[in-house]
Amino acid sequence: MQENARSWTYVLVTPDGLLTGYLPWLLDSLQCNGLAPVAGRLIRVTSATMLNIYAPPGKPFPSRLPPRRKFDLWYGLGPGCVLLLHRDGDDACAAMSEFKGATNPREAGHDTIRHHGENCLTNIVHCPDNEAQAADELAQLVGEKSAVSLQRLANSPDERVRRLTVDSLEDSLPAYSGPEALSTPLIVNKLRLRVVGYMAAHESATSAVLSTLTETRETLRREHSEIRQQTTSADRADIARTYDDQLQSALVGIARQLGDTAAEDTNAGIATITRLFNEARLLEDGGKPSTPPDSGAQENLTTTLREQPLYVAETELAALELSM
Repeated sequence: MQENARSWTYVLVTPDGLLTGYLPWLLDSLQCNGLAPVAGRLIRVTSATMLNIYAPPGKPFPSRLPPRRKFDLWYGLGPGCVLLLHRDGDDACAAMSEFKGATNPREAGHDTIRHHGENCLTNIVHCPDNEAQAADELAQLVGEKSAVSLQRLANSPDERVRRLTVDSLEDSLPAYSGPEALSTPLIVNKLRLRVVGYMAAHESATSAVLSTLTETRETLRREHSEIRQQTTSADRADIARTYDDQLQSALVGIARQLGDTAAEDTNAGIATITRLFNEARLLEDGGKPSTPPDSGAQENLTTTLREQPLYVAETELAALELSM
């Protein structure tokens, strides 16, 4: 190993790895194996993107790959998670590939990740073979601009970004049971937490921006804790209203400062969600909302959110639209 060498790679935690709850274990295990997670993001992974990664155009389609239908089912399970990894030493890609283990969980070493996989397809992670491949795949997964920013962070880690992204991943995961699965205030809290992480890894995020995002994340945690203590939808909505203006103002201000259209559009969508949600509650209580319900506007809103690079689960979109 070269003296003072450092290298980077990324690992994609596939939807099965998140659904089965391996993320906390994986984050600890990567760190223990000299691969420090320094940035992370939930993303929507399409079967088309992954097939393009596994079988690039112009090359023969590998016979070992399953049919497209299985890729559709696999990546339709939920989000993926991109983790940027920093290694104090050379060839992070080789180290990650070794820790990943064999494709078949039955053949993977007991000290590897894929030993815990379900089968040859749903085996928790994907990672590239070398840095050139890592850069190319990352651009396909998150877009070229975000890939450059994330690669920079992998080479020169920032502890504040790690706390705002990696340390917040578990709290920002979609919920599939309990009140968080259908509660608009709790879903909005998770969406805002994802916005915080997205903006923290932005190429233009200054020290002042990161400080404001850190304060906003702490506010979101307090809000989440207070909402979770409530037992009724009405009480959860009341708590959320006390935080909404403060959170929305902070996030909108940062998005404008960064000049990031995706963050601005997502923040605008969240503002519309909270307004429509509050008006629907007012109507249920016999009041008169400022504007009549518009199902077309609601459908357009969820379509807009679905198109943003910030991940929103289909179950979350459905729950949000049902609440308006």
